[in-house]
Amino acid sequence: MLSGFGIGLVTVSVPMYISEMTHKDKKGAYGVMHQLFITFGIFVAVMLGLAMGEGPKADSTEPLTSFAKLWWRLMFLFPSVISLIGILALVVFFKEETPYFLFEKGRIEESKNILKKIYETDNVDEPLNAIKEAVEQNESAKKNSLSLLSALKIPSYRYVIILGCLLSGLQQFTGINVLVSNSNELYKEFLDSHLITILSVVMTAVNFLMTFPAIYIVEKLGRKTLLLWGCVGVLVAYLPTAIANEINRNF
Repeated sequence: MLSGFGIGLVTVSVPMYISEMTHKDKKGAYGVMHQLFITFGIFVAVMLGLAMGEGPKADSTEPLTSFAKLWWRLMFLFPSVISLIGILALVVFFKEETPYFLFEKGRIEESKNILKKIYETDNVDEPLNAIKEAVEQNESAKKNSLSLLSALKIPSYRYVIILGCLLSGLQQFTGINVLVSNSNELYKEFLDSHLITILSVVMTAVNFLMTFPAIYIVEKLGRKTLLLWGCVGVLVAYLPTAIANEINRNF
């Protein structure tokens, strides 16, 4: 539960921190890097699990080897070490708060100094004004806050809310999380254990490597273009599988 609480906080705060501490022309690329490191973490987790081996089955009386007894503890230690590195980095190297937060708290000069570091120039009037407008809009929104039902009655808000919910929902409806979580069980139906191991590594490696192109093209092609091509990729990957499954079921 504590782990989930921490991961939830990081999941929400990291994209916000990156967005507020990044040059406006590089927000897309740095936003993709967040996803890049998530996929890299998944890849590392798979590799650590492979070193552990398949292990005994739940109903087996076979004892764990000395290596397995040590390794499963090290697998829990690994994320603790990574978290400690993150804490030290934030305390020692990235001590500053975001310009938006500082401006919102009335610490205008501090906000301006951080912007000078981010944009590497003394003239930061444009980004400072953008932050000022965002803070004013946020304050205005707080004074005229709407419930979800009230917001849905306003066409401009309704469009954004529905679009956001659809994007998140459709991502889950593709079943990708179920596929990734149960991939080994699915592969057991038609592959031997050695090939399953290789395929698991390949799948996570492809997931990691295919994030790299997005870093370079997100600002050139735009977010919507990448979203459309991602949908096309899912369609191309899933449609043949669905057709083959239907043919196999009927014949």
